[in-house]
Amino acid sequence: MGAFENILLGVVAGVITSILLYWFSLILIRIIIPWYQRTTYKGIDVSGEWVGKVTGTENVFWNVTLNITQNAHALVGTMTTVKYIKSIEDRITSMNVSGEVWEGFVSLKCRTVSSKNLSFGSMLLKINDSELRGIQIFRNLSKAGPEIVNMEILLKPSEKNA
Repeated sequence: MGAFENILLGVVAGVITSILLYWFSLILIRIIIPWYQRTTYKGIDVSGEWVGKVTGTENVFWNVTLNITQNAHALVGTMTTVKYIKSIEDRITSMNVSGEVWEGFVSLKCRTVSSKNLSFGSMLLKINDSELRGIQIFRNLSKAGPEIVNMEILLKPSEKNA
């Protein structure tokens, strides 16, 4: 075998090894570790659909629907808020949420799905008897009022979850 064949064989072997290591890491990260976390996790389960109402002023309120998927302590999902002004639907906002459950609390980071109305925020919720109660802090999308808004929120399992 000449030098060229040795180099070519080494390059091909390196590429194949890299591909195999990449596939193994994907299997480890996406299948084996989540399976292990699900089987060993002994904490509370907050997965499912949660609904609630947030009141701003006497004329403004939001209906909130939070869908959570849980893998051990890690949480991902979506949140939809429908804003009402004087009982008339004003705006629907969809957000992606991610976070964790830890020592009786749910911590969530929220970002809008649409790039037309960018907003983001955080929620810290205490897990009580079949409810999530806490504070949400968000960037205000309306031009009126402060840029950062914090409000109390109470979420209960939806009828589908109960």
